[in-house]
Amino acid sequence: MLLPGRDVCNVFVTGVFLLLLACRFISGVESDINCLKSIRAELEDPLDMLSSSWDFSNATEGFICNFLGVECWHPHESKVLNIKLADLGLKGQFPRAVQNCTSLTGLDLSSNDLSGPIPKDIDQLISFISWLDLSSNSFSSPIPRSISNCTLLNGLKLDNNMLGNNHIFDYKYDRNFNKEY
Repeated sequence: MLLPGRDVCNVFVTGVFLLLLACRFISGVESDINCLKSIRAELEDPLDMLSSSWDFSNATEGFICNFLGVECWHPHESKVLNIKLADLGLKGQFPRAVQNCTSLTGLDLSSNDLSGPIPKDIDQLISFISWLDLSSNSFSSPIPRSISNCTLLNGLKLDNNMLGNNHIFDYKYDRNFNKEY
């Protein structure tokens, strides 16, 4: 049975749409896996907390959801929702690889030994994050002004670091912004 021309066109367009949607999903999942691989590579892990838990040899759907400190949107889907790596003895600088976690809404790197400046382009790295905890590390230099461009950020903890210029928030966040610095 042949389909009329219009039905063939509709089936074709629907098929192309579904194919594009599937490709986007696969690349989104792949980017989250690559994000975690890069974070592990960027951070020094002297206590082997990540090395022992973050095993990328298993390629089944959702395998990263079992990693220490990783929360996914759904347990069987490799889309990272939150990364909670507090108090793991991690060393290094702020991991720029977080920008590759396409669905990340929360990041907790508190109580580690991270140092150096918070990146000046932090707003580009964590554009969809609603809470960020970098407290109790050794981050230095002024808080970058670009953090005020993180419009979805509702929770921010920067206390117990060596940061200056903390008054950049006074004029920007009059609303119920949970901030500690």
